[in-house]
Amino acid sequence: MSFLGLFGIIIGFFAIPVAFTHATRVKVAYMALIYLIHVAASVVYFWRALENQGDSDMYYYDPYQTYEEGFNVGTQALIYVTQYIKSSVGGTYLDFFLLFQAIGFLGIMVLLRIFEEIHDELRLPHRPYLYALIAIPSLHFWSSALGKDGPFLLATSLAIWAAMRLPKRAKALAGALLLMLLIRPHIALVAAAALSLAVIVGKGIPAYVRVVLFLVALVGTGLAASTLESTYAIDITSAESIGKQFERRDNVLQSEEAGSTAVDAPFPIRLLSLMFRPFFFDAYELFALIASFESMLVIAIVIMLAVRSSDLLGLFRTVFFARYALIFAIGMTIFLALSYWNVGLGLRQKWTMLMPMYLVLFVAVLAVRRAKTRGLEEVMAVDVLNYPSAGPPRPAVQAPYSTL
Repeated sequence: MSFLGLFGIIIGFFAIPVAFTHATRVKVAYMALIYLIHVAASVVYFWRALENQGDSDMYYYDPYQTYEEGFNVGTQALIYVTQYIKSSVGGTYLDFFLLFQAIGFLGIMVLLRIFEEIHDELRLPHRPYLYALIAIPSLHFWSSALGKDGPFLLATSLAIWAAMRLPKRAKALAGALLLMLLIRPHIALVAAAALSLAVIVGKGIPAYVRVVLFLVALVGTGLAASTLESTYAIDITSAESIGKQFERRDNVLQSEEAGSTAVDAPFPIRLLSLMFRPFFFDAYELFALIASFESMLVIAIVIMLAVRSSDLLGLFRTVFFARYALIFAIGMTIFLALSYWNVGLGLRQKWTMLMPMYLVLFVAVLAVRRAKTRGLEEVMAVDVLNYPSAGPPRPAVQAPYSTL
C-alpha cells in the first residue's frame, strides 16, 4: 500500500460526520468501527479479485488500452479516471480499492443521514435498528471495490437525500444524476424518468417548482437517452433495436461466459432470483451463506412494505422523496430483472442500486407507524419541498408525512 491507499483510508473517515444530524460519542465510535469493517471488506474483495478475475482489473490494468481513446461515459469513464490517477500519482491495485471504498462508504453515510432526517422530522428518537441496517455486510462488501458499484451507491443515496429538500438541494440532485450518467447512462435514464413521473403524479407541489423540476427531469431524460444511444448503439425509440440488445444478452446467457448461475427463465423467475437469491439451497460457500441470511431480511422488508401498503400509499401521495424512491425502485427492479445475468451480478446491482431505496421506504413506513402509536395523528404533511431542515426540536411539529 502506498500513499494513495492511505489517502483513501483517511478521506473515508471524513465521511462519518455526514451520517448524523445529531452526533454523539457513541454514534461516532460505532461508525468508526463500521468504517474499519468497511475497509476490511475492501481488502477481502481485493484478495478475491486476485484469485478470480473480475471487472476491477479491467479498470486498473486497462487490457484493451481504452484510455488512449479518451474520455467517454460508462465503463470507459471509470477506466479513464483510474488510468489518469494511476499515470499521475501511481498506486497499486490495492491502493485503488482503498480509494474507491471511501466513495462507497460515503454513500452508506448519506443513507444513514436520510434515516436520521426522517426521524427528526417526525420528532422520533433514533432507534438502534437504523444503525443495524447500515451494518448489512453486502452494503459494505459490494461498495468497497474498484468499480462502478461504490459510486453508484453514492449517486442513489444522494438522489434520495436531495429529493427530501428540493429545491434547496437541487444541485445535489443534479450531481447525483450526472454521476449516474457518467457511469451507467442506462440507469440514469430510469432515474430521470422516475423523477419526471414523481413530479407529474404528485400533489402539493407549487406550480413553479413543478415546472422547474419537470424541465430538469426532461432534460436529464433526454441527455441520458442520447448518451445511451451513442454509447451502446441502441435506438430506444425502436422496439427492434431494444429487442436486439436483449437478444445479445440471451446469447451471452447461453454461453460459458455467463457461468452456471445465469438465469435463462421467464420474467417472474428472474425477478425472484434477483431479489431473493442466493438462498440457503444454493449457498455453497461462506459468502453465499451470509448473503442467504440477508435474503431473509429482504423478504421481511418486502413483506412488511406489502402489509403496510396503506402507509406506503400515503407516503406516495404526500411525500415527494418517498414517491420518487418508490417509482425509482419499481422501475429499477423491473429493468434489472429484465436484464438479469447471474446471481453474482444480481447481488452487486441489488445492494448498490436497489436496496438503498427499499431501505429508505422501509424506515419511512416504520417511522410513520411509530408516530401513530405515539399519538401523533395530528401531524399532517406540509409543504414537502420546503419543510424545515432537520435540527433541534421546534415548538411546532412540521413533518413531511401524513400519518392518517
